[in-house]
Amino acid sequence: MLDTKLISIIIPVYKVEKYINKCIESVLCQTYQNIEIILVDDGSPDQCPKICDEYAKRDSRIRVIHQKNMGLSAARNSGIDIAKGKYVGFVDSDDYIEPDMYEKLYRAISLANAELAICNYHSVEEDGREKERKSLTMKDEVLSAYEALEKLQGSEWWFYVTAWNKLYKKELFDKIRFPVGKVNEDQFIVHELFYECNVIATVSNVLYHYVQRKDSIMNSNVSVKRLDDIEAIYGRYIFYKKNHLDTLLPGLSAVIKNQYEMIRWSVSRNSNAEKKCVIRADKMFREVYFSCGEKRSFNDYVMYICPDVGYKLRKIKNNWIYKIKLFKNLLRYKKGVRKSEFILIDTPTHGNLGDHAIVLTMQQIIYDIFKKNNWFELTADEINFREKWFAHITPKNQTILIPGGGFLGALWPLEEERVRRIIVAFRNYKIIIFPQTVTFDLETEEGIRYFRESKECYLAHPDLTIFVREEKSYEFMKKYLPEIKTMLVPDMVTVLNIHTVDVKRKGILMCLRSDKEKILLDEQYKKILKKMQETLDGEKIFNTDTVLRHNSIGKKERSNEVAKKLQEFANAKLVVTDRLHGMVFAAITGTPCIAIGNCNGKIKGIYDWIKKNKYICYLDNLEQLESSLDALPLDVANKYDKSVVQESFEPLIKLLIKASNQSR
Repeated sequence: MLDTKLISIIIPVYKVEKYINKCIESVLCQTYQNIEIILVDDGSPDQCPKICDEYAKRDSRIRVIHQKNMGLSAARNSGIDIAKGKYVGFVDSDDYIEPDMYEKLYRAISLANAELAICNYHSVEEDGREKERKSLTMKDEVLSAYEALEKLQGSEWWFYVTAWNKLYKKELFDKIRFPVGKVNEDQFIVHELFYECNVIATVSNVLYHYVQRKDSIMNSNVSVKRLDDIEAIYGRYIFYKKNHLDTLLPGLSAVIKNQYEMIRWSVSRNSNAEKKCVIRADKMFREVYFSCGEKRSFNDYVMYICPDVGYKLRKIKNNWIYKIKLFKNLLRYKKGVRKSEFILIDTPTHGNLGDHAIVLTMQQIIYDIFKKNNWFELTADEINFREKWFAHITPKNQTILIPGGGFLGALWPLEEERVRRIIVAFRNYKIIIFPQTVTFDLETEEGIRYFRESKECYLAHPDLTIFVREEKSYEFMKKYLPEIKTMLVPDMVTVLNIHTVDVKRKGILMCLRSDKEKILLDEQYKKILKKMQETLDGEKIFNTDTVLRHNSIGKKERSNEVAKKLQEFANAKLVVTDRLHGMVFAAITGTPCIAIGNCNGKIKGIYDWIKKNKYICYLDNLEQLESSLDALPLDVANKYDKSVVQESFEPLIKLLIKASNQSR
C-alpha cells in the first residue's frame, strides 16, 4: 500500500454557476480520499460565492477564499498560499475530472519517485460531445527534466503545457507563482517547473475533461492580450539561454512560429496601445525565430521582418494553390463521370466506421446488380461548398446517390446543411438518399424554423427520393413531409458481406458512445460493468468504439479499417453497446450482443429488422440486464440470418435499376 499524503486541489471560481456543481462533484468523488479542496471565489458576480459556501458546509474537506477579482493566476496563487497538502493540483471550475484522476497521478509520482505527474485529457463541447482533435500518444513513462522540456517543443506540446492535467509536489511552488494578468498563464512557468524536477511521470489514461465554452477566453475573438503567448515563449527563450539549454532553441523557434502565425494576423491594430503591443511582440518573435542558427529562406525574412507585406504575398500564393487544386479535382471528376451512371456524393472521410461500412454496402449492392463499378465517388471534403462547381460539369443523365446514416435533421446540422446544398446544386438531377434516420426538433421555435428550412429545400427538388431505416423516421416523413417520396428499408450495413478469419471468442467488448447521442449516465455505465464482471467472471473487459476519434479515413483505407473492426467484434464473446453500428457489427459477425437504446430511438428501429437473430438483445432499460444476460446464447456458434432484411431492399434495388435504364 502507498503512503497517502494530503493533496490540495485548487479550483478558481469566476462566473461559472452553470458548470461549478459538476466540477466540484467530480472532485468530491475522488477515489483518493486524503484531499482538501480550496475554492477561490475570484469576486464572481453571480451565485458562485453562495454555491461555494454551501459546499463548504456540506463537506469538511472544502475551504473557501473570497477575494476581489484579480484573474485566474491570482486565484491560483491565493490557493497555493494556504494549501496544506504535500501535493497540489489545479482544476478549472468549468471542467470536470475522472473519479480516479488523483489516485492514478499520485501512484505514478510515488512509484517513479517523481516531483510531477501528467495525465492525458480530452477536449469536450459544453454538451459533453468530444471535440475532434488528433489524439496524444502519451505513454505510461518516466521523463527527465530535459526530456519533458523537449515535449514542450513537440507537435503535441499543448498536452504538456497546461496547468490542470498535473499533480505537483508543493515545494515546486516555493519560488514560482503564476503571472498575474496574463492570458495562457501556464505557458509562463511550465518550463521553470519542469526544470526544477528530477523525474516527471506521465499517465496515458484520459483523466481530465477540458470543457471548451463558447464564451471562454480561449474561444473568444482574438485580442491583443493573446500576444501574451509570444511573451511567454520569449521568456522561455531567455530561460533556456540563461541555463545553457541551447539545444532546445530550434524546437522553440518552431513553436513560436506556429503561435505567431495563429495570433499575429488576427489582432486588431486600432489603438496606439495595441500597436505598441504588436510591435513589441514582433520584436520578441524575430529575436527567437532568427536566433537558432538555422538557414532561413528569403520568404521567411519577408514574412517575419515585413509581416504585413509577407502576409499579403502568402495569401495570394495560397489562393492560387487552392484554385489549382480545385481545377485538378474538377478535371478528374469530369473525366471520371463519363464512365459512370451513379455519382456517390458526400461520402465520409471522418473516423465513423459505421458510415464507411454504409458506403461499402452501397458499392457492394450496385456491383451485385450491374456487375461493374459504375459509380464515381466524391467525398464530403471534396464536395463541401463546391457543390455548384461539380453540378455545372455533371452530365444530365447521371443519378446522384447520397449515403445513408443518421444525419438528416437537426441533430448533426453541418451534415444536414451540406445535404441541402447538394439538393439545391443538383436540382436538375435524380437524387436518391440512402436509408437515413431523420431527427428534427419540433418542440422549440428554433427547431421548427430549422425544419421549415429543410422542408422548403426538399420540396423544391422535382425528383428526390428519401429512404429511411426505421419506423419512427418513416412515420415522421409521412406526417410532416408527405409530398416527398419516402420508402422504408433497413440500415445498409445489415446486408454487408463480410469475411473474418481465425475467430476466437473471448472477452467482453464495451462499445459505448460519448457524443450528443449518448444516453447512459456514468453511474449506469458502472452498473453495467459490475454486472458483466459478476455474470462473466474471468472474462476480460475491453473498451472499443465504432468511431476512430481524431482519425481521417480516406477511400483507400476504408475497406481495411472496417474489416479490422469487424474482426475485433467477431473475436468477442459478448458485445455491450449503445451504438447502432455496434449492434449491427455484432449481428453480421454472429457475436452475442446487448444493445441499449440511444436518444433518438434509431437502435430500437434497426433492432426490429434483425430481431430474428436471438443472439442480439435490445434493452429499453437496465432493469432487464440480468435476465437478458441469462437468455443470450454465449457459447453457441451463431449464424447471421439476413433473409428478412435482404427481401426488404427490393424497392431500393428496383429504383437503382430504373435510374440506370433512364440514364442510357
